[in-house]
Amino acid sequence: MVTLGFEIATQCRACGNLIAINSLVPVVACPTCLRPHELRQDRWLMLIGDPVRDVASYAPNTQQSTPFNTEDGTYQRSFRKADAACARCQAPLSPQVVSGAWSRGSGACGACGAPFVLRAAPPFLQTFGVNALLGEDPDQIAGPGSAASREPVPLSCSKCGGSLRADGRSRLVRCQFCNQDQYLPDDLWRHFHPAKPVVRWYALFSEQVAQAQVATTGAADWEELGDVVLDAQGFLYCVGEHRSGGDYSSSVWCMGPDLRIRWLRSGFKFDGGDAHISIFPSGHLLVWSPDKKVALVLNCSDGNTVGKLSGNPGEMPALETAEAEQSVVDTDGTILMVASGSRLLRYTPMGQPIATWGQGPREPRAPEDEEAHVVSRMGKRPLYAMAARMGVGWDGFLYFQGVYSTNPTFELVKYDRNGNKLWFSEFATGIESWGRGRPCADVQGCVFVFTMLDNDLPCIWRVDPRGKACQPWLMHQQRGGALGSEDKMVVAPNGMIWMFGSNGAARCFGPDARVIYISPASRGADEAVRREADIE
Repeated sequence: MVTLGFEIATQCRACGNLIAINSLVPVVACPTCLRPHELRQDRWLMLIGDPVRDVASYAPNTQQSTPFNTEDGTYQRSFRKADAACARCQAPLSPQVVSGAWSRGSGACGACGAPFVLRAAPPFLQTFGVNALLGEDPDQIAGPGSAASREPVPLSCSKCGGSLRADGRSRLVRCQFCNQDQYLPDDLWRHFHPAKPVVRWYALFSEQVAQAQVATTGAADWEELGDVVLDAQGFLYCVGEHRSGGDYSSSVWCMGPDLRIRWLRSGFKFDGGDAHISIFPSGHLLVWSPDKKVALVLNCSDGNTVGKLSGNPGEMPALETAEAEQSVVDTDGTILMVASGSRLLRYTPMGQPIATWGQGPREPRAPEDEEAHVVSRMGKRPLYAMAARMGVGWDGFLYFQGVYSTNPTFELVKYDRNGNKLWFSEFATGIESWGRGRPCADVQGCVFVFTMLDNDLPCIWRVDPRGKACQPWLMHQQRGGALGSEDKMVVAPNGMIWMFGSNGAARCFGPDARVIYISPASRGADEAVRREADIE
C-alpha cells in the first residue's frame, strides 16, 4: 500500500489565528471566529497535486515542506511518503485494519483504539490513482454548519438569572425568559471550539498505481513531440520521439490524463518530430509524415496497425502525404488534408479521393491567384488554404486560422461541413503575432487560438461562438500568465486545455483557465526562466 501523508495549515484572514486543514473539504471554518475559508478544487491541486502525481519520485519517510503564497494568504504544506499511522499514538495502521474499515467508512487503531475515518477520494484525485483518504477530521468533513460535537452547557442569564443552554452553534444565546442576548465568554467558546492542532492525514493509492510506484515506471518519456490529439474520454494520442529500450525512437503512444502510458509502439521509420496524427470517429488513428508516401491506420485501443493508405502515384488509395502540410479528420470520418501546393483535398476513410465539399468525385482545379488562398480571401467551398492552420472543433465545424500577419491581428474563419462560410473575423492583438498549431473549439463553439507574439511569447486567445468577441485567455509567465514554452495545444469538449512541448513538457488548464497540472519538466523550465530573470 502506497500512502502520502499531508499536514496543511493557514492563517485566518479575519482573526489571524491558525486554521489546521485536516481534511480535503471545500470549506473549513476558523475555530476561533468561525469565519468560513473556501478551498476550491484548483486550490487543492495547488497544495497536493504535484505530490500525488510524482509520488514515485519521493523517497520513503523523507518530509518535504513548502509555503504557498496566494491571494487568500499563505499556506504551509508538508508531506511525506510513509505508512498510515494512528493520529493519537502513531502506531502503524496495517493494510488489514484499513481494508476492514472500507465497509463502515471508519476503523480503530489496533494499539490504542482511537477511531479514524476512511472515505473514497474525490474524482479529481482518482484520476491520478488516489482511491481513498484516511485519517481526516470528521468535524471538518461534516462542514461548518454541522452540529457541535460537545454536549450543551447550562448557563445563567446575566439579566434575569434564567437558565440558558449553550451548545456552541452561536456565540450569542437568547434567553427564553427575558429575550436578552448573552455573549458567550472566551473560555466557554473555546470549550465548544477548541483550537485544532495540525494532524497528518493520508492519500491512499490504488493497487495498480502502487505497483507502478514500486517500479517507478509507466510515465510517458518523450523527447520530441510531433503532434497530439485528444479523444472524448480524455485519452491523449501522440506521435514523436519516445524512449524505448534506453534510446529515443520514432513512436506512437497513448497516455491517460495522468500522462502514464496505456500503450506504446516504437521503431517507425518516419521522422517522429515532423509526423502528424488524427483520430477517426471509428476509434482509429491516422498517422503520417511528409517524408513518407504511406499513412498508417492504428487501433486506438492498443496501437496495432489495421491498415495502410498508399500515396504512391498510380496506386490506390491515392492519399497524398508526400510534402503535405497538415490534416484533420472531419466529423463524418473523411480526411481533409492540405497537400503540397496548399491544395485542400478530401478523402474517404479508406483514402479514396472525393470532392472537397459536397458529394461526388474530386472537382477540377483552375489556377488561382496565390493571394486568394490566404484566410482573409477564402470564400465559399475553398479549394486552397495557404498560410493557414485548420482544425475540426468539438462543435463539428471547421476552422482556419491565419499563420502570418503583418498587422497586430490574427484571422479566423469558420465553415460548415458543406463548405459554407459562416463567419470571418480579424481580431486585434495589440502586438504582431503569428499562428501556431491548429485552432480548437469546445462543444459550445468557443474557439481557442494559439499564437506567438513578436517577442516570442505564446498566447492563447478565446473567441466566442459567433466570432464577434476575442479575449486573451492564457498568457506567458513573463506577461503575468501561466503559459510556458509548450507549443502543441489540444482542447477537451468542456474547454480544458492541454499544452505539450519537447522533453516531457506538459501543462493542463481547466475550462476556467486555472492551472490544473504542470509536469516536472515544465516546472524545471519555469524555474530556469525565473533564475534568468533574477540575473537580469
